[in-house]
This record gives sequence, C-alpha cells and structure tokens, in this order.
Amino acid sequence: MTYLDAASGEPLHPAARQTLLAALDEGWADPTRLYREARRARLLLDNAREVVASLLPARPDEVVFTSSGTQALHLGVLGTLLLAALAGLTTGGPPEDPSQALMPATGPAHPIVGEVGRSAVVTLLVLVAGAVAAPIVEEIFFRGALYGHLRQALRGTGAALATLLAAIVSAFIFAAIHPQGWIAVPALMSLAIGFALVREWRGSVIAPVVMHAINNGIVLTGLTLMLA
Repeated sequence: MTYLDAASGEPLHPAARQTLLAALDEGWADPTRLYREARRARLLLDNAREVVASLLPARPDEVVFTSSGTQALHLGVLGTLLLAALAGLTTGGPPEDPSQALMPATGPAHPIVGEVGRSAVVTLLVLVAGAVAAPIVEEIFFRGALYGHLRQALRGTGAALATLLAAIVSAFIFAAIHPQGWIAVPALMSLAIGFALVREWRGSVIAPVVMHAINNGIVLTGLTLMLA
C-alpha cells in the first residue's frame, strides 16, 4: 500500500498545483454523467488514474481516488470487514487451521455461551459486556460510521434506495462477522436492518443502541436463567 498523504503538512508541488488548477477549469463536471463537460471530466480522471498507476506500478482499475483520508480509511475498514464476513460465513469464525478455511460452520454457537453460569461474577460481567458495552460499540460503528458512509456513497441512487441498500449491506457485514456462522445470518441481518431503519427514523444512534441493548439483555437473561 502506497500512502501519499502529507497530512496537510506540506505545500502543493508546483506541478500538482498546476494540474489541480487545470482540473478545476476543465474537469469541474460530474464524471459519472454523459453530457459533454462530464465526459471531459471523465477523460481527465481516467488519465490521472493511468498516470498514478504507471508510477506505483499498478493497473489503472486498481487506483481509487477518495475525497479524504477519512474516506480512504473507511473503505479500508470496509474491505477488511468484508473479508472477515466471508470467513465468518464459511467457518463460523476465524479458523485456527488455515486449511479449514472453507469448511462449513456446524451451527450457531457464540463463545459467550460457555461463560454464562460459570460464576456469579463472570455472569455479571458477561451481562454488562453483552447488554451494555457491545451494543454501544457495535451501533456506533455499524449504524453510525458504516451505515452512514454507505448511505452517503449510494446517494446517487435516490434517498429511499440508498437507505435500503446501506441498511442491507451493513446488516450483512454485521451478521456475517458474528461467530455463530452462516446459519445465524438471516436472523442477525433482520435485527440489524431494524436497527438501521430505527437509526434513520430517529436520526441518531441512541435509538438502535437502546434496542440492541434490550435485545441482548433479554437473550442473555433468558440464557442465564436456563443455564442456572
């Protein structure tokens, strides 16, 4: 990975400044459109991608320009989560033996199940982690950062469709990285889509955090009572 960001600590190179000014004059249009100015902007973008690819070296289709370092980090995290999701679907969790990476999961089994009922202190810690800490962390990331980024990236499809697609994609990743395996994905996706829609409805991650906490609290309490 080549990192070319000076973190706003260096002035533009004269050649970069000249290229930027030329792009502002000639490539101001949306390169995804079909009218004349947009096609000109697309040609400039494709040429820039080819130039960068020739310097790395890489193929032009492997070069991705982002609007900021933050967006680049989001895309990197998303790619990592997608890989983790694929591993979760095929193995039910990260395999200890890489040769078992494509073996199907045997069924839903969360590691936390083995801790419930071990002792009063451990059970209390599990309840706090599962019903308080996990909902806060997961909702901030999945319904806050990931869902919000996906919705913004898909805004060209229309508000309703962007919301639905962002909810589905983020829900799939959320469900697939859980250690229960592929058999639990539909149920977890349903919950996650519900959390995303509530986040959209209320305009805040607080609502899905509360829903997530209530759901996990009910499940863990019932599990504790059954195993007691």
